[in-house]
Amino acid sequence: MGRVDTLIVGAGINGLATAIMLARRGQRVKIIDKGLPARESSWAGSGILAPLPPWRFNEEVNAIASRGMQLYEEFNETIEGISGLSTEYRRCGMAVLQADTQKGVEWCQKNQQFGEARDLHEFSPHLTGGSCVWMRDVASIRNPRVGSAAIRAAELLGVEIVPHTPALSVLTANNRVTGISTPQGILEADQYVIAAGAWSTKLLGPELTGNMDVWPLRGQILLFRTRPDVLPIVVLTEDQFYLVPRQDGLILAGTTREAVGFDKSTTEAARTAIHHRAGDILPLLHRLEPEVHWAGLRPASPDYLPTIGRHPELENLWANAGHRAYGLTEAPSSAELLGQLMYGETPKLNPAPHAWRTQNPDRPIL
Repeated sequence: MGRVDTLIVGAGINGLATAIMLARRGQRVKIIDKGLPARESSWAGSGILAPLPPWRFNEEVNAIASRGMQLYEEFNETIEGISGLSTEYRRCGMAVLQADTQKGVEWCQKNQQFGEARDLHEFSPHLTGGSCVWMRDVASIRNPRVGSAAIRAAELLGVEIVPHTPALSVLTANNRVTGISTPQGILEADQYVIAAGAWSTKLLGPELTGNMDVWPLRGQILLFRTRPDVLPIVVLTEDQFYLVPRQDGLILAGTTREAVGFDKSTTEAARTAIHHRAGDILPLLHRLEPEVHWAGLRPASPDYLPTIGRHPELENLWANAGHRAYGLTEAPSSAELLGQLMYGETPKLNPAPHAWRTQNPDRPIL
């Protein structure tokens, strides 16, 4: 393809959603990735399309997440329609186990979302009892399949996706990016977008990072095989432990939050702890051995707020990174916001909480 309009570093769901948005606006787009597209946190997560739960977070986090949830059906129809691939998007609902259900119900009423107090056992005889907030409209999606659909849709829109091409450095001159250095040579474009997840600030280095502080936070998940009728809904605990069903009866259980750098190995301690907690909610899981145990690296950021916007000093460098556990949920709204900023349009969301500034704040650990 040669020189393109926009070069995106990172082919996770947010890099892909950005590429699809720009390609549909008529741009020539190339994405490079250090590995395979949509194989890091985009592949490894649970696929719950909501904050966990939303009343734990501030207005800014809920704003971008809620906008993503509003746009998701349209985004999903777009990538499924173009690619011809199913993502298993479905509104299965989520039950949030907590002692103070009134708090959750009041939040839902205030924010015009459906929420009511129920008992968990009502949703399946296989579940233990317990007070919960039932959020009927929460959807889930199957991570590897949404990745495959987004990759195929991007390619059919003319996006060039180049795997196994790590960005080594960002080259600059006269307040502009002049190219991205890779093992295959220097790649040039008019505009550049950093969407490299947990690796974003590592690529930029201290001289270009500013306040875009993104670091890896490991999460481990177990996969169990059951019948499709065993668990019809997502179950979430107050401390963000979840069970997520797939249509074919698979159940994901997790997750951990571990600040261990770029280590994606799994641990026996996490396996045991996740298995025990999963069985306490769905007792038949105590008798089953997990089929798969994996780990992924969330792109953690301060206050759960991704950086979306232009670099404070480099006029053609943009960011869309740091979505923590909500990269899938926020992909449509993040791409929308970035596109509106790049084209000088009035944003649907307040861009201020996501602005890329010069100062670098103190980092919370978890």
